[in-house]
Order: sequence, then structure tokens, then C-alpha cells
Amino acid sequence: MSALPPGMTPIPCPDWHGRLPRGIDGNWPMAPSEEVHGTDKSFRARMTYYLSESALAMLARLPDRALEPVLAVLGRLAYHADRRHTQAARGFLGQAFGELSKAERDRLVRAAYRHFLDVVVNSARLGR
Repeated sequence: MSALPPGMTPIPCPDWHGRLPRGIDGNWPMAPSEEVHGTDKSFRARMTYYLSESALAMLARLPDRALEPVLAVLGRLAYHADRRHTQAARGFLGQAFGELSKAERDRLVRAAYRHFLDVVVNSARLGR
């Protein structure tokens, strides 16, 4: 056990003896597992899933030099296609950094979409 600096006293740590505190359920610290993909079992939902997985697998196999421009284009498409999240991101940036110009906020939102796609593709690469 390490010595404490002069004037400091140890903070008592309760021993739970395998019991959780009142108000915390047995799944703590993890939430109960739930299906992420939802309950839509339609043909369209399955095809969307399989096409998305196939596209991601193809992107993950591209070399970095070829992947960069593809992700840049996909990020721009997402920026324009997903108006609701784009406007929400602009609003959040406006609240956090009110001094930024509209052009600068838009640049950061586009960069966030591009970064998200980069993370998704690199995560898929880890699974190979």
C-alpha cells in the first residue's frame, strides 16, 4: 500500500460483498442487451442490410490512396442527404462555438461526416 502525502486521509471504500447498491439492477454497469437492428424483418430491410455490409466490405479492402477520395465523396453525400443531422450538428457547433462563421461550422460538419465514415471503414478493417 502506498503512503499518502502528509495531511491526507484515506477515503473509506464500502465493501459490497457481491451485492449491488439499492436502486441498481443486476445488469449494472452494462445495460440489458437489446437487438440493435430493430424488429423490421421485411425483404427491403434485409436487402438494405446485406447491401450495406457488402459495400462496407468492399470499402475496407481498398488501399488508403483509393479510399480517401471515395470517403470524401460519401461524406459530402451524407452531409447533403441527411439534412436533419446536418442541421443538428450545425446547431450544436453554434451553441458550443458561437464565434465560428457559418462556413467554418459547415466545414466542421462535413469533416465530422468524413471522420465517421473513416472510423466505420477502419473498424471493418480490424475485423478482417
